[in-house]
Amino acid sequence: MSTASVLALVAATACAYGVGATRVWRRAGPGRVVHRGHVAAFGAGLAVVALALTGPLDAGAEGSLSLHMLQHVLLISVAAPLLVMGAPMTALPWALPPGPRQVAGRWGRRLNHSFSGRAWPWWTAGALVTHVVAVWAWHAPAPYDAARAHPALHALEHACFLGTAAALWWAVLAARHRAAFGLGVLVVFATALQGTLLGAAMTLAGHPWYPAYAKAAGAVEDQQVAGVVMWAVGGLAQLVAGCALFAAWLGFVERTRPGWGGGPGPRPALALVRGGGGQIAARLPGQDAGDGRQHEDQGAEGVEHGHDVDAQLLGHDVLSTREQ
Repeated sequence: MSTASVLALVAATACAYGVGATRVWRRAGPGRVVHRGHVAAFGAGLAVVALALTGPLDAGAEGSLSLHMLQHVLLISVAAPLLVMGAPMTALPWALPPGPRQVAGRWGRRLNHSFSGRAWPWWTAGALVTHVVAVWAWHAPAPYDAARAHPALHALEHACFLGTAAALWWAVLAARHRAAFGLGVLVVFATALQGTLLGAAMTLAGHPWYPAYAKAAGAVEDQQVAGVVMWAVGGLAQLVAGCALFAAWLGFVERTRPGWGGGPGPRPALALVRGGGGQIAARLPGQDAGDGRQHEDQGAEGVEHGHDVDAQLLGHDVLSTREQ
């Protein structure tokens, strides 16, 4: 893919995201549902994509395997998680006209519910296997040299790396409960491990893997550097991301179970009991109105922070009422 094509695609994606975020803010208020932090993360992810696929790095990758590996590491370990953390499934549907937006919203809601429900382990396992297969298959000598020789295959290779990595990060970050959150940390480290193994194999090989680079002076040394880039640089990025996810998991556990199980967690402020007209809300014993307001505030905060998937994608309920 040419530099002009990459920059055009990045610019179009940025514009669509900007339009979607602006429309959400008109309804929900500035900085709500789509946070400014989301915008910064998505913008940084697009910037990393542009950095990896254009300019001096892309030009140098034609003759240097190590620079080519750096491209792959940037797409897989840096751009993909940043793009996912930018909440694209929230902002981008709002760039569409109302009809297609509702269709995209319904499908997005189903996917989000499936990712965060009982099917989460299956989605995550499928995303992990798909990503590992894509990385190892494209780094085999024949597909790698074919991609280097044909621009269309080269673009497909990079799209596979970015797409499968983003799908894996989306699955990991879709965890909604403690067990899945903890397993997500293990998935990140498993992803780092497979990259480390591939990089180590490349570094320890006594001969060049790829005929396209074999005739260049210092081909073996360049391949060894490429392996180090993959297992060291890529592994470091995954390690940082895994530690951040682990810290977020610990914070989640502390909020939901103060004292790590030393005392009971928060109880719902309301319960449903039978009354004259059916089920009515009643306060649980030992809780006052302040407790109920606290839980209501937490629910509102959840919507503002993008936890309400329906409000994010469809905008019929919470966002519409805010507009009135």
